[in-house]
Amino acid sequence: MGERMWNAERRFRGLLLAGFALFAASCAEVPQKKEDARKEDKPLVFPAPPDEARFIFERSIYSSADILEADKNAALRRALTGEAERGGEGVGKPYGVAVRRGKIFVADSVGSAVKVFDVPRKKFSVVGTDDPGIAMPLGLDTDAEGKLYVVDATAKSVKVFDANGKFLRAFGGQAMFSRPTGVAVNPEGTRAWVVDTGGVDKQVEHRVRVFNAKTGEHLFDFGKRGTGPGEFNLARDIVLAPNGLLYVVDGANFRIQVFQQDGKFERAFGSVGRSPGQFARPREIAADKQSNIYVTDAAFGNLQIFNEKGEVLMFIGTRSEADQPAKYLLPAGIAVDEDGRIYVADQFFRRIDIFRPYNRPPTRPGNSPAPPPSVRRPPLRPCTRGAAIPLPRSRRLELSLPRFPRKLPGVCRRFPFRRRRSPHRLCHQPRLNTRHCVKGWGPIWPENQTPAHWAPSRFREFTFAGSNN
Repeated sequence: MGERMWNAERRFRGLLLAGFALFAASCAEVPQKKEDARKEDKPLVFPAPPDEARFIFERSIYSSADILEADKNAALRRALTGEAERGGEGVGKPYGVAVRRGKIFVADSVGSAVKVFDVPRKKFSVVGTDDPGIAMPLGLDTDAEGKLYVVDATAKSVKVFDANGKFLRAFGGQAMFSRPTGVAVNPEGTRAWVVDTGGVDKQVEHRVRVFNAKTGEHLFDFGKRGTGPGEFNLARDIVLAPNGLLYVVDGANFRIQVFQQDGKFERAFGSVGRSPGQFARPREIAADKQSNIYVTDAAFGNLQIFNEKGEVLMFIGTRSEADQPAKYLLPAGIAVDEDGRIYVADQFFRRIDIFRPYNRPPTRPGNSPAPPPSVRRPPLRPCTRGAAIPLPRSRRLELSLPRFPRKLPGVCRRFPFRRRRSPHRLCHQPRLNTRHCVKGWGPIWPENQTPAHWAPSRFREFTFAGSNN
């Protein structure tokens, strides 16, 4: 009897020790694989290798908690109360973005205010809560003095605030606009260009209205509804580039139109399509110091970069339902600061992505010094005879010719090629690609690999494999 009780007690102790060991193992942190760690530590650069990196992902901002100094007792409070790690005040539905000296202004069309993220000073503030307020902020811009210009779509006016967020004045009104969306102001703050988008059933209010930004006096208009040069169809946004020209997003005409400041038409670039340099749903526009043009596209889920002549340079981002850096479902506002950083707002994920030039050190925005001449990379060079960027996903190229050309014209970057037999005559593939040609026209390019750039006149269209067309 005693021996039996002793064996039972020994088994009970063994079970107790095993249970304690399992509990301790479940609480312990699972060691991360070295391969996963290397993937996380690897910077996200654009374009993807083997191309020369031009931009690198820096950070994402979801709320004020991402820029404010962390509370010393925050970790203990989260452990005791179960509070979420990311707190602070976020953006309900970001639209327009403007940046000046590290201050990021984000129009919150749902929150009826402009959220200000002061990254260098680690401060957060809200503009538009005091009378007369902002009902639905959309387009934003700033001048050299730091004044903020906000398009209020509900009040159908442009409201002006000083550098501290104090309301100064407003111009426009219900009788002046139909659907104001975008605004551009010259650095002196003396002239403002406001895009009046109009409506689908309206023929008149598809124009740009020009004002004296100090007095609010209406000066003149340019543009009307149509498809010809200087005509608009649901224009979306406008920017004044350092070269002195105005660039207008002509949304339903799928192009960017260029004007002089007096409204004289200069040129246009872009068209509807899936190729690089084409648009499906262009939204907002920005310009950098070199007058390069940045355009977001909600259908492609990315931003495309053009030079001042309209030649496509590269793209950043892909369309995705994953809340990850450089992946977008509804990209909207875009801005470029003094250092060349790009700020992109996504309405669906409610975040702001920041990309900095690859050759610039990760110091605080708005105050980082320029790199020495030996470190600076050459400017982006367009491919004038062919597409200068790859598409964001694997794609199939459909030829309008009976076979692939033996010599590819308009090649920006050359790869060694080898020939392979396919069901349709001759198939050229880069050696970086290990897949065989699929049945049909041409190869499928794998993810994150760039084919040689071919002249677009040789192809009927680009087709996204697995994308929402």
